[in-house]
Amino acid sequence: RRVMAFASVMAFASVAMFEWRAYHSNTELIDEWNKLASGTCRSRLNLLEEEKSADGWPLKTATFGTGSTKVMYVFGIHGREYLGAEIGLALMKRLCETDPRIEKLLKDVTFKLFPLMNPSGRAGNLPEKKIPDGHGEECVLRRTNSNGIDLNRNFDVHWSDGESMPGAVDYRGEHPLTEIETKLLVRIGTQFKPHLYIDVHT
Repeated sequence: RRVMAFASVMAFASVAMFEWRAYHSNTELIDEWNKLASGTCRSRLNLLEEEKSADGWPLKTATFGTGSTKVMYVFGIHGREYLGAEIGLALMKRLCETDPRIEKLLKDVTFKLFPLMNPSGRAGNLPEKKIPDGHGEECVLRRTNSNGIDLNRNFDVHWSDGESMPGAVDYRGEHPLTEIETKLLVRIGTQFKPHLYIDVHT
């Protein structure tokens, strides 16, 4: 009986473990952000849709706090680095908690987050993929946006360090700031003027 009971428990644990989904889909992430912004965190979180990606995903910012020190976070600029957006969501949930330390922090600091900078690449191997036919499912294309551009090489800083050949894993684009996402990040960053900028990769 003990052996049978142990086997039953292990079978259940095995099923539970393998059915557990490690990551949210893009739609699930957006739903989680919206729940925070419309729920108990609505007085603390300002969630704005700033633009849409070329294939229709919302590009949002999340702002917390009113302090004079400004911190800017970017999550998920490379679509295949799935954990980045999960860290962004975890940080948003933490900043929503009822905790005297968080309340003090938000009086001292203003946080501006891009909780998912590259939803197009992140959706590359999900059922939510909106990229047109011919884009393919290769890992290289899940790093880039829907135009096949590595957003992290499309800025006007060290642009020449990126690859000049279309289809390369770090293709920089025809010239700096060709993409909606990079132009948006530069615009918001210029307006916000952060003291600290953190680009989260995994």
